[in-house]
Amino acid sequence: MEEPSAYSGASSSYYQKPDRVVGRILAAAQKVFIVKGIDATSMSDIAKEAKISRPSLHYYFRTKDNLFHEVFRGIVFRFVPTLSKIVEGDGTVEEKVCTFVDNYVELLARNPLTPHFMINEIFREPENMSRIFIEIEGRYGCIMKAIVLLDAFARDRGLKDFDARQYCLSLYGQCIAPFMLIPLFERTFFKRDSTQFEDYVLRVKSNIKRNALLALGITGS
Repeated sequence: MEEPSAYSGASSSYYQKPDRVVGRILAAAQKVFIVKGIDATSMSDIAKEAKISRPSLHYYFRTKDNLFHEVFRGIVFRFVPTLSKIVEGDGTVEEKVCTFVDNYVELLARNPLTPHFMINEIFREPENMSRIFIEIEGRYGCIMKAIVLLDAFARDRGLKDFDARQYCLSLYGQCIAPFMLIPLFERTFFKRDSTQFEDYVLRVKSNIKRNALLALGITGS
């Protein structure tokens, strides 16, 4: 997994503090949370990874839960500006779907443990995780804008029984599913040749785009 040198995407008052230590803490916490999960992670683990003292860590984040929620929010926020540009930008629906797949799969390829981490935490704490997603959608409205765009496209194409919400869920699921077994693949299929992982990512993107376009009645792309 790519190790971030600085944390981006956070939105709370913690991150607004003009102190680079905050970014280091959040990057370290993200790394430890993703590898160990929240239950197995201690504040001492995070302080050690961030190379600061535990009292210093508590100065910025009083509890592990506060720190975790900031990290999770940042992970979710990371792709939102890109998604917003794709949905609101120029281009056909076909181009926007393909651009989304390319960008999102590339993001996951750089952070292959993230999908498993996010799904675990969604099941562990669905109420809080739902609030984060609602907060993001309330700020950007990307998902609803995409649904409106897809519904209009389906009407113009005369697609019957097309459900834009289900389409978005299916597309998201197709993007994250190939990375759920990455820890196993890294120790088996991709162990001896790193280029195999790169080829895997290219094939994943190609397959998802083909299926996504077929669902929109677009062939020959």
